[in-house]
Amino acid sequence: MAVRQYAGDLGLAFQVVDDVLDIQETSEQLGKPVGSDLRQGTVTLPMLLFLGNGHDPREVARLRRAIVGQGVSEEDYATAIEALRGADVLRESLDEAIRYVERAKSALLPLLPSPARDNLLALADFTVERHR
Repeated sequence: MAVRQYAGDLGLAFQVVDDVLDIQETSEQLGKPVGSDLRQGTVTLPMLLFLGNGHDPREVARLRRAIVGQGVSEEDYATAIEALRGADVLRESLDEAIRYVERAKSALLPLLPSPARDNLLALADFTVERHR
């Protein structure tokens, strides 16, 4: 049960960090276009936070259009990505990922100390460190 809880929470943390990197990094760093999730219409935690946090209604409408992807230009995607980068949603999302990592690590506390447990704890920490 402890390892199942660890794996679930770590997986969520990994996905949230991946969603942040998809917006935060450059195409060269990612090895794919920035905003791939947005371009594919995949709604991520940063996008949900942006849509729900009372941002400029025009920016919210622009992000919604970009998510749907109908009649959206490359400039529209770039503007939506810049709006996400300029908001606090990336930091908020990373904070959420850190909470998942802490839950994952806590799930391992009932296990006896061992090199394997230490490696799992280190892996959890690395999950949120990779955004730097």
